[in-house]
Amino acid sequence: GYLTWFLLDWLQAFDGSGHPWRLIVAVLPSFGALAVGITRYVDYWHHPTDIAAGLLLGWAISWVCYRQQRSRLAEVDPVMYGAPASSSIRRLNEDGLPLLQQPGSSLLPM
Repeated sequence: GYLTWFLLDWLQAFDGSGHPWRLIVAVLPSFGALAVGITRYVDYWHHPTDIAAGLLLGWAISWVCYRQQRSRLAEVDPVMYGAPASSSIRRLNEDGLPLLQQPGSSLLPM
């Protein structure tokens, strides 16, 4: 779950560039989890509703955790992780370093 969300975001699988390999690579970890669920059913360890509930619960929790972590990553790298417009991220200079002074403010007291 979490690794799939991260890879979908990191590889920018839905950016419209037409690279299906990005989506395939990002979804591979989910196939592993699905394979575990299938083996549990085939070996008669779990009922299909147990597997479906676990799948939905796992995806929901991983989505919430990833979204929470993604907002922290946006503070570190706003270009890669698309910082929200209302965030308090400092402006960067041409070299990618944070500006010590925000535009329109003065370092000297007036």
